[in-house]
Amino acid sequence: MFPIEIKFRNMPSSDFVYNNIFENSEKLGRFFDRITSCQVVVSAPHKKHNKGKIYHIWIHLNVPGRTIVVNRASDLDSSHEDIYIAIRDAFEAATRQLEDYVRRRRGAKKYHPWQIEKEKNSVRSLGNELKDMEMSRELLDVRSFR
Repeated sequence: MFPIEIKFRNMPSSDFVYNNIFENSEKLGRFFDRITSCQVVVSAPHKKHNKGKIYHIWIHLNVPGRTIVVNRASDLDSSHEDIYIAIRDAFEAATRQLEDYVRRRRGAKKYHPWQIEKEKNSVRSLGNELKDMEMSRELLDVRSFR
């Protein structure tokens, strides 16, 4: 398990929010076990706002060779008035970035659906060429024994 640091700004800390963040961080750790540290900052806007509070979530993940940073600070997203939705969205973004990091680390390529179909067709054509070559070789072998 990696160290998890959780900070609250402009708002009191909450055990429920803390546990929610901790559980989401553990899920990231199960996905990729080489995370070295995780810092999460939960921030509420100052009290002088006329509209509802929109929570801002910052996540910093340290992994070998890189720091993954997620900044969910959109004032346009009214769903972030619910702190749990803001946390969920931030950790979903962190998961996507971590997936991309792991994919690049493995050397795998991300394919779009049209690219997959193109690859299948090229593999089929290569398979057909190999079959033709084997058949030609068999014919040559049969002719050479006559």
